[in-house]
Amino acid sequence: MGGTQTGGLSKREICRLQKHVNMPIEEIQKWHKDFKKNLVNGRQLNRENFRAVYTSMFGGDASDFADNVFRTFDRDGNGYVDFEEFLLAIYITSSNDVELKLKWAFNMYDMDGNDSIDKHELFSIINCAYRINGPERDISPKELTELLFNMMDVDGNGEISWDEFHSAALKDRRILHFLHME
Repeated sequence: MGGTQTGGLSKREICRLQKHVNMPIEEIQKWHKDFKKNLVNGRQLNRENFRAVYTSMFGGDASDFADNVFRTFDRDGNGYVDFEEFLLAIYITSSNDVELKLKWAFNMYDMDGNDSIDKHELFSIINCAYRINGPERDISPKELTELLFNMMDVDGNGEISWDEFHSAALKDRRILHFLHME
């Protein structure tokens, strides 16, 4: 890609990445080194490798949840996660920027990409999270889905729009907690 190499990335690549993520060069290089350990074709992670990496990081039955995370990381939809997509996703998911994280979470819950979340989509993600973490609450995935859906579907049309999701999450901190965003 041109430029002097630093930790496997050229200076030009690092400068481009720093425009998208607020990370020091050393942190970008560390993430790049970790990313390279799991590559398929020299530059990208496929869904299967991503699932294995994700499961090793979080334990439990993380494969279904990892598939949904993979879908949100694979921004160009080519079936692979390249380093830029990976780094941007790490930045978003570890950010303290609630707006950024809410948009990412909405996209993950909106599994069919139709700009709304139905009850089945919400249940699917919540159920996957339960399989990773175990029953951490005194409420079942189905009960939590009903609770959250009723809190967010303000207009009662059976779908949660971005505006409803965003507004409900900012009004009621319990929603952020239930969505594992706090």
